[in-house]
Amino acid sequence: GNLATLMRILAWGLPLPLGAVRNRRSMVSRSNLCDVLVRCVDHPAAAGQCFLVSDVCWSTPELIARLAEAGAGSARLWTVPLFLLIWPARMLGRQAWIQRLCGDLEVDSMPVRERLDWCPPVLPQQELEAMVAAAVPGIDRSCKIAQKDAHML
Repeated sequence: GNLATLMRILAWGLPLPLGAVRNRRSMVSRSNLCDVLVRCVDHPAAAGQCFLVSDVCWSTPELIARLAEAGAGSARLWTVPLFLLIWPARMLGRQAWIQRLCGDLEVDSMPVRERLDWCPPVLPQQELEAMVAAAVPGIDRSCKIAQKDAHML
């Protein structure tokens, strides 16, 4: 998928011309999605309802930076005007691809939070770090955490 592609690009150290993108992308981690599904099964207020679920909204550059921070590689973002991305994509018939990469896709998860009294139990960055650790062979999470803790002292 798209996250796997981003992680491969980061691992290769390739620069990405996405520094100027200012979008909002709603995401939900697998753990939090499972948690809200269990809540929907158990909670009487969920009967007959359709909920949109999100535990975080990040821009594409922010997602890339967080993937890099989690150990996926280096976030080398170049600031390139968006028209220099959109125009070639249109010429190549890749408008949908560039829209998925640079456009907004934000959902309102307040109804599920309020009606079912749901709060995501897992922090999105923790889930992202676990995903990167599982996807990137040889990553040593203990060193990364120890380095963060040493930096805070």
